[in-house]
Amino acid sequence: MVLLAGSPPLTGSGTVRVIVQDVNDHSPEFELQAYSASVMENLEPGTFVLQPTATDQDQGLNAKIRYSLLGENVDRFTVDPETGLVQTSALLDRERTPQYYLTLVARDSSETEPRASAVNLTVTVLDDNDNSPSFSAERFTVYVPDRTRAGEMFYYGAGGQSMCIGGPAGQFVFGGKATDADTGANSHITFSLSGADADKFTLDPQTGVIKAGVELTGSRPYVLQVDAMDGAKVPRTASAGLEVRLRPGELFPTITAPQTHFTLPEDSAAGRLITQLAATSPKPGPAGRMQFQIAGGNAADALRMDVATGEVVVGAGLDFESAPRYTVWVEAQDSDIPALRSVVQLVIDVTDANDNPPVMESSLYNSTIMEEERFSTGVAQRVGRCGSKGRQVCHKGSAGVAQRVKQVWLKGSAGMAQRVGRYGSKGRQVPPQSVITVRASDADSGINGEVTYRLTTDGDGSFEMDSESGEIFTSTRLDRESVASYQLTVEALDRGSPQLTGTATVRGITATIYLEGLEDSFESSGIFETKGWSCWLCGQLLSWMQSSRTLHRLRLYFFVQVMVTVLDKNDNPPRFTRLFSVNVTENADPGAFVIRVTSSDQDIGENANASYILVENPGEKFAIDPLTGNVTVAGPLDRETQDEYLLKVGLVVLPTVRTILMYTNYAYVLGMRKVAALDGSWRADTPLTITIMDQNDNSPEFEHSYYNFHFPELQQSVVFVGQVAAIDRDKQGPNSIISYSLKYPSDLFTVDPASGELFSKRSLSEFDPPLVRMLTLLARCCRYKHTALESSPENQYMLTVMATDNGKPPMSSECLVTVNVVDANNNPPQFDRRGYFSPVPESAILGQQVMKVAARDDKDFGVNAEIEYIKTGGNGSELFDIGKKSGWFSVSRTLSGRLLQYYTVTVRAVDKGVPPRHDEVAVVLVVTGENKLSPVFTALSYQVIVPENEPVGSVILTLSAADGDEGPNGMVRYSISSGNEQGEFGVSPVSGTVTIRQPLDYDTVQEYRLNITATDLGFEPRAATAMLTVTLTDVNDNAPKFNQSVFDSFIPENSPPKSFVYRVKATDADSPKNAVIQYSIVGGSGKDLFIIESKTGEILSKNSFDYEEKDLYVLDILAANPDSTMYGSTKVRVHITGTNEYYPRFIQPVFHFDVSESAEVGTSVGLIQATDQDNGEDGKVYYLFVGSSNDRGFSINPETAEIRVSRHLDRETQSRVVLTVLAKNAGGIRGNDTDEAQVIVSVQDGNDPPEFLQSDYEAEVSEGASTGTRVLTVKAIDKDVRPQNNQFSYSIIGGNTGHAFKVDPQTGDVETTSHLDRETITGYVLTIGAIDVGAPPQTGTTTVRISVTDINDNGPVLDPPDVMGYVSENEPAGTSVMTLGATDPDLPPNGAPFMFNLAGGRHRDMVSIEKHTGVVRTTKSVDREQTPKLEILVSAAED
Repeated sequence: MVLLAGSPPLTGSGTVRVIVQDVNDHSPEFELQAYSASVMENLEPGTFVLQPTATDQDQGLNAKIRYSLLGENVDRFTVDPETGLVQTSALLDRERTPQYYLTLVARDSSETEPRASAVNLTVTVLDDNDNSPSFSAERFTVYVPDRTRAGEMFYYGAGGQSMCIGGPAGQFVFGGKATDADTGANSHITFSLSGADADKFTLDPQTGVIKAGVELTGSRPYVLQVDAMDGAKVPRTASAGLEVRLRPGELFPTITAPQTHFTLPEDSAAGRLITQLAATSPKPGPAGRMQFQIAGGNAADALRMDVATGEVVVGAGLDFESAPRYTVWVEAQDSDIPALRSVVQLVIDVTDANDNPPVMESSLYNSTIMEEERFSTGVAQRVGRCGSKGRQVCHKGSAGVAQRVKQVWLKGSAGMAQRVGRYGSKGRQVPPQSVITVRASDADSGINGEVTYRLTTDGDGSFEMDSESGEIFTSTRLDRESVASYQLTVEALDRGSPQLTGTATVRGITATIYLEGLEDSFESSGIFETKGWSCWLCGQLLSWMQSSRTLHRLRLYFFVQVMVTVLDKNDNPPRFTRLFSVNVTENADPGAFVIRVTSSDQDIGENANASYILVENPGEKFAIDPLTGNVTVAGPLDRETQDEYLLKVGLVVLPTVRTILMYTNYAYVLGMRKVAALDGSWRADTPLTITIMDQNDNSPEFEHSYYNFHFPELQQSVVFVGQVAAIDRDKQGPNSIISYSLKYPSDLFTVDPASGELFSKRSLSEFDPPLVRMLTLLARCCRYKHTALESSPENQYMLTVMATDNGKPPMSSECLVTVNVVDANNNPPQFDRRGYFSPVPESAILGQQVMKVAARDDKDFGVNAEIEYIKTGGNGSELFDIGKKSGWFSVSRTLSGRLLQYYTVTVRAVDKGVPPRHDEVAVVLVVTGENKLSPVFTALSYQVIVPENEPVGSVILTLSAADGDEGPNGMVRYSISSGNEQGEFGVSPVSGTVTIRQPLDYDTVQEYRLNITATDLGFEPRAATAMLTVTLTDVNDNAPKFNQSVFDSFIPENSPPKSFVYRVKATDADSPKNAVIQYSIVGGSGKDLFIIESKTGEILSKNSFDYEEKDLYVLDILAANPDSTMYGSTKVRVHITGTNEYYPRFIQPVFHFDVSESAEVGTSVGLIQATDQDNGEDGKVYYLFVGSSNDRGFSINPETAEIRVSRHLDRETQSRVVLTVLAKNAGGIRGNDTDEAQVIVSVQDGNDPPEFLQSDYEAEVSEGASTGTRVLTVKAIDKDVRPQNNQFSYSIIGGNTGHAFKVDPQTGDVETTSHLDRETITGYVLTIGAIDVGAPPQTGTTTVRISVTDINDNGPVLDPPDVMGYVSENEPAGTSVMTLGATDPDLPPNGAPFMFNLAGGRHRDMVSIEKHTGVVRTTKSVDREQTPKLEILVSAAED
């Protein structure tokens, strides 16, 4: 803006546009910190995995993102660089790789400084049931004591060997065990029993344990089959055979157990001793040495057993929730063959440990609550008194307040009412309101499953929670306009020991699990993240907790989100968003949209539902929608009458629709001038200015809506067709100027745009045949006017003429113009015959139709083609009439007494054109009597012999039939009625002459049987039929034919003369006398070297042939009929096959080659060569090493003779290698049919790898060492002389778990690259390579062992974590209850000794703890009836 210092001051302004150009200062950002997906194994490549999205705040190329994948096994996936769509590129196998850890990179497309970001992508492969259960052997044999009863027990042999068992220790027979590589239900195996003796045994389908069902006696074996089936929807099965045999019971070992029933906590550590068994065998010596193992029932490998000592210890772990009792059989076997075994049953009852965290009933809670519930102090006090009494309803105060308080109390509990009382007694303005109650469950039992609650986020103190019931209530007044919603986090805690509160450290990484609907994330310092609450991650964590027995070191955050939405109250007035004005064109249609009036309100929902009315609306020309604020046209607008309207819009916010209607009616009564404010409503007004704009609102109008013009055909020049005219009621300016056009362009007509005159485009002579065809098509598509013919063609063109004004936008109208193409009637009708003849019976009655004439006019159209028939003369005009339209002749006078008299009638066919055209024909009618006789042939059948080559048109026979009647009744006409389907013959209808119409072929048809019919010309004709047999005779018209144009034959070289070569055969379709064939050789390269038997076609050789000289001859063979020009020909190719006449010979006796000692396996050394003068397969040479040459480090290709390196070479060991090579033909060696040569290979010096000064290095580093700490230095040397071989660099090529170390490529310094944790990894074994730059490069390696030393970075943990003590009631104070123990994963001296303290608990005042020993003692006598158990919270710290 420019300001002038004048008086008054003047200003000028302009716009300066500043464009900020983008620089690439933002990296792409993914929507999530990490991604996870799952995909089923065995799906085809191209299966969808997921499609993550990244965004970039830059613009242009700086914001164009391309995606890529990194990581191990990344070749099994592909990512679309444009869309980020991740798909599989190979079949996935869960059993091989259950999870893939990839890195997804998003990189922008900046040309100068591209930026990128990466996230972790974890792909979990879901299990498909692609593995069947499997037994350890296909068959098992079991030996049991004889006379074993159902109450006795025996065992089986493992590994498919026959074994014996014994001992009356139950009824155990066999423990079926199968494995399945799948997971979940696909790996859950159930067992079944079948076979001939299955009814004598019982089987536990879950454990596979087989027991005797009856007493087992006799000497025959019992045959069973054990079947295993997995739990998939389409299960897989496996089977194993089982044979049970009896043996004397006194041979079996005796097994003893000090105890067989045990009780253990489920979190017992792996390796904990349960019991130790002992056993003896009646067999002396080595055969009686005993071994122990678990026999069966060991679910999930919960236990394991020492094979030598018989100790039974905890194995994979116990789980109270899945199996509160384990029934396991253990065995002792001797060392005899077969080994005999006895078993004993162990029963282990499992007690519950607090190993399951609480789980919320819902992963997300939603609740609503009304904002700002205000009360006076007095009301609050009354609420307080009501609450203190625990009452449900308070009747004092205003009715509205009482109702709201009642609603609060009805939602809450007695405890809630007490809180209301406390709030009221303190004189606070707002009582607490119940929000929602959350609930959680715990899979543990007893106190471990009791759940309490607490808020970890409370909305800045706006909410509180009942720890026992899980009820959440407000603690302050809520204002929706300040905070519309709250997200509270509720933590569920159990009362177990240790208490699972939700906070945990997973291997040093803090983990948080958020449950939000179905979108949950597992955050682990940016390492893990998963979505989809199938609790897969929780299951994995708990499985790891239980399997590793580190539950006491693991604390998990299990939160649930509570979404509290604050409901709105109408406590804010509405406001219009701006001043409104708008332009509207005149003549806008009623209901046309004008403008939308908008407003804003800080309230929401119904409290923000603004209702609009027009307070002032002159002329009632406009209307407003009360809900949307859309203003529309309600009446006609005319700018010439009024060009502007000033309206006033009123805005009201009312709580209900009914109130809105009340308000609207009330405003109407007041004449839209003043509105009274209603209770609870808000009001605002604003002016609305509407300006009426002029519009081209009149379309041109034609004088007539329809025009009809005639256009004669055959016009010789461009002619005027007609004129259309239109007017526009817009009287001024371009809105009234009209131009004419055709809506659809025409090739025949055009219109003058100014005058509206319609012209033909060109003369008819220019229309040429295309126009004629078009007119013909037009005529056949439509109908002529003023015609009675149903099928008459059309003679019209339909044109649409448009009249358009020059307004903006222009307006137009249309009219229909019909151009009739008028026919010129320049073609007369034509009769279908040039004369008609018909008999008429003398007995014909008056009006009887006797014959019909017909004429057509196909070249004209419409009335010009409509025909009428009239009589113009003849002596029969008085006797016969003709139908004017039909052409039918009928009798008009009696014909009696006019027998055999001829009458002629001249008939004219006249069209209706102007002038009319006509055609005439004579009709002859003969009066006949009764047709009494039929025609009679001279014979009933005729026969004629015709050569097959008789020319077409030849007369083969003339037939004759007589008829004794007079006149037409005696006139005979002939026809072929059957046997002439292909039309080979014809007959003259008058003379009866039979002629050939198509060529005849004896080879196709040898005989024809024709029915010739003779019919008289009577009014009611009579007929007779005779048979004509035409027999064809053969002529030699078919040449001999070979079925192939070329034949191939083979003859060995050196075959003697007159050896059989081939036999050709031709066929002839003629009859035998004409089908005699003679064969001859008429040409070809072997014409003089072969002969052929003329009658049989057998070809023989004249000479002996040499394959090496020539191996192919061609013979031209002719097959001809004797004394005829008919012949056929073919070619015979005679192939000379070779024989092995020559043997291989090397081109030189010794071959010399050089090769580097560093050459890799497969390196080519050179080619040798031997030749063979034979051709073909007999001349093909094969090569092989002889004797010890096969073990000299080289191989030879048997066909190409290429020698390659087959193992590592060492010049220092062997610098010169002599090989013997044999050359031979295919097949076995028959004697001197081979040749030998020597190959001398000189091994040259190569690139040797660098060598480290030490083969092993050892070092220590503290787990507290900072990143970049040097650990040690490795050193290597390269003894190669050439510089290109002795330059090298260092690299870590193995063992670098977690990429914890790096090595300087030049100095060999090994340094740390990340934080180390001894408790996770106690040491590293690195493989460091020294890689030179030779071709190819060589690598020397050394091993570096790095031990991680301990620092005090872990606190102590109680051991065991759920220790339980016991004390009898009424014992004096000071009685010892238990002794606490603790462990610390750190090494001494960073661990023990520990100091124990009493940290809390409900009964902390009833016990004391000795700080150093951990002894817990009572401080007072305990009464069991009052206190059945003591709950205390203990802490352990390093001393």
